[in-house]
Order: sequence, then structure tokens, then C-alpha cells
Amino acid sequence: MTSVYFVRHAQPEHSWEDDRTPPLTDEGIKDCEKVTEALRNYKIDCYLSSPYKRSIDTIKSSSKVHGMDILTDERFREREKGLKGNEFGMFQKRWNDFDFHEDGGERLKTGLYWRRTLIVSAGSIPELSWDEYIKEA
Repeated sequence: MTSVYFVRHAQPEHSWEDDRTPPLTDEGIKDCEKVTEALRNYKIDCYLSSPYKRSIDTIKSSSKVHGMDILTDERFREREKGLKGNEFGMFQKRWNDFDFHEDGGERLKTGLYWRRTLIVSAGSIPELSWDEYIKEA
């Protein structure tokens, strides 16, 4: 049986302008160590990540422990946040109202981000068949 472990990226510097490249905070770096320890005794066959620095950095230590490279795929990217998406007020609006979206952004409610993640995962691991879980919102 194949098991898939999803790891949420550790805490990035939210004040960073470019959404793809912010470094992790000190707390985020400590959380990476926790991820490494949590996965240390599992059999890992593959590390997949979005190309975002925070995502790669979160699992980098764990991948080194297992002697593996991290494969990146643009389809694992974050949801489109739109303009001013890293402002704290925008975070609050998105999480208080899943129908809300910024200009050029995606709604959380539509599940585009989550559905995309499942589709990519199923396509990346051929023995998985998640058709029953992937439904239009």
C-alpha cells in the first residue's frame, strides 16, 4: 500500500514582497526540525513540493536524511492570492469568508488549490486512484 504524507510549509517571513521566495522565520526553521524528526523512521520513496522556497526549505532536511532529492512541480503552487495578498487584513478576509477573493486571486471555497493538489498527487503516484475524492465544487 502507498501512503502519502502532506506537510504544510513552515512559517515564512510574511513581510517579504515576492510570494515565492521568502525565507522561513526562526520559528519556521525550528518547525522544519520537527518535520524531519516526525518523518525520520518512515519509508519515504519520493519528496514532491511546490517550487516555493518555503515549501522546499520545510522538507529539505528530511529529504537529506533519506538521501533523496526534492522533485518540484508548479501545479503544487499556492493558491493565487491576488494583489496585496500577503497583507494581514487579506489573510483575515480569506479565512473569515471562503467566498472572498482578491482581484486576480482564487476563492478558498472553490477548492481549486486543494483539488489541484489531489490531482497532481494522484498523477505523480500512479498506483493511487483518487477519482472518488476529486469532485467539482
